[in-house]
Amino acid sequence: GQLTEGSDVVDYLMEQANVVPRMNQLILGTDRKYLDLTGKPVADDWEDTNMFSYLDSKDKTAVIAKRMKYFTNRDADGMTAVTMWVAADFEKVSGRKLLLNALKHVKSSPGLRLGVIDNPSGKLSEDNTVLYRAVWASLLTQKNKAAAEFAQKLLKEESSQLLQQGTKIKDLGIEVILIFTHFTFEPLLDLPAAIWM
Repeated sequence: GQLTEGSDVVDYLMEQANVVPRMNQLILGTDRKYLDLTGKPVADDWEDTNMFSYLDSKDKTAVIAKRMKYFTNRDADGMTAVTMWVAADFEKVSGRKLLLNALKHVKSSPGLRLGVIDNPSGKLSEDNTVLYRAVWASLLTQKNKAAAEFAQKLLKEESSQLLQQGTKIKDLGIEVILIFTHFTFEPLLDLPAAIWM
């Protein structure tokens, strides 16, 4: 019953009689998987997705980290103490809830930034990436607070169901503030959500 220098503290605590073993095994399991964030991208411009598939895990993570756009609760750039990435299938209810809860957490947590990675369960298509493309477009074209508010409204279950039925984004009653960059979005707002962006 002694804790020694070589003991795994988590395992020791979980084996105690007063600890209920109902914790999430993805978090407390012994088979832990980590992202190696020590790499640097081997090139600055990664438009070639075929080349990306040949990279090892460390290099892929470096490329994703360099290109990641983040939600924060302030519009000014600055240092953040915590970075959180959410990877989920945003066409599924569980993925939308996860991102929506993470966005709510960002709103109430100064010093936190949130990166979003779509992980569709099927092969990538226009149909299974609608919400993610809309969220990504908001990150590219709006200030942080406006992008987060837009994404929260878009991820609500009523909105996502209407989008999947072919409702246009502008018809959802979600206020969209676009900062025009190299894209022209205005005509796209009239298109059905299934082919938006």
